[in-house]
Amino acid sequence: MIYLLDLNFTLITNSDQKRKPFREQIKTETYDLELLDLLKNEKVILLTARPQVHKDFTLQNIKEKTGRVFMDAYFNWGSFPHVFKEKVFVEEISIKYNGEFTAIESNPKSRKALSMHGVYAITKEEFKIEKFIL
Repeated sequence: MIYLLDLNFTLITNSDQKRKPFREQIKTETYDLELLDLLKNEKVILLTARPQVHKDFTLQNIKEKTGRVFMDAYFNWGSFPHVFKEKVFVEEISIKYNGEFTAIESNPKSRKALSMHGVYAITKEEFKIEKFIL
């Protein structure tokens, strides 16, 4: 199983707290350590609507605060989140990686778009419930 992990409102626990400049917001982000612990032995690709320009700083911040490095990460090049995520999944991720995919995704439109391509797409809360039940 390969997990496609959403960033805002999924991995980030304080997405509602906005700061400017955006780099300051990234510095103050907190991450769902319980979620990362559930994914600790899994293959995880970060798939986010966050603009590509913030990729390096975001990944550095996640690594410094959690120790987590993802097998890959895709940041938005300027499209609507669900359009970007569907396009990058179809044109890159599904070609580059073999296997079954589960998206842990906060955006209903993104969940729907990914599920149309055979991705099991659920919310963080649903994922946590499934992990604890199974």
